Formats: sequence, structure tokens, C-alpha cells
Amino acid sequence: KEDAQEAKESKTMTILIGKDNSLKYYMGRFEDPYQGVGPTDSTYGKDGIRKVILQKMANLKAAGFEGKEGLLVLIKSTDEATYTNMIDILDEMAITGVKLYAINDMTPAEKEIMQ
Repeated sequence: KEDAQEAKESKTMTILIGKDNSLKYYMGRFEDPYQGVGPTDSTYGKDGIRKVILQKMANLKAAGFEGKEGLLVLIKSTDEATYTNMIDILDEMAITGVKLYAINDMTPAEKEIMQ
């Protein structure tokens, strides 16, 4: 069952949106990120988060993990994030072809790193 869990974590990206256009992402679970890589700073646009999403999708495909749904993206924002930032991330979902994404609430630990 470990392979199934690893596949799930390798396919789940969380994007955290904060104040002042701040943006972080991580793969897997916050407490135990996939391959030990915790929340990483990024930027908006083609040279930022779009490049990261496309790379993760390519990695999944290369590993034979893409399946029907491919990458799952969880989008979470602080109260200080702007509406424009949320729209920009939703635009990235369309541009990159992410089929499965959801808008969720941030955990207290996620909020803390976005301060």
C-alpha cells in the first residue's frame, strides 16, 4: 500500500496564497511533505507557478503516475490574499490543463508560514 500512498502524495500539490502577492507550494502533506521538500516560495505567471505545475505534471507522466486525473491541486488563501491573486491561480489551472483542483481552508500551521 505504500506505493499507492506515495503516488497519491506525488500527485497532490498545495498552493498557498498570502498577502503582498506571496505564493508558496508543496507536494504531499504539510507535516510530511513529499520527498522532504517543504513549502517553497514561488511567483505568479509563466516563469513561476506555471513552470512548477507543468514540471510536476511532466514528472508524473514520466513516472507513469498520471492516471486519468493527473495532478490534484489544493488552493488555499489567507484572508489577506487578493481576489486578483485567486483569479490568477484559477487562470493557471486552465492554462496548464489541471483537471482536478479544489479551494480549501488553510490549516493553522499553513497560516503561520504565510505571515
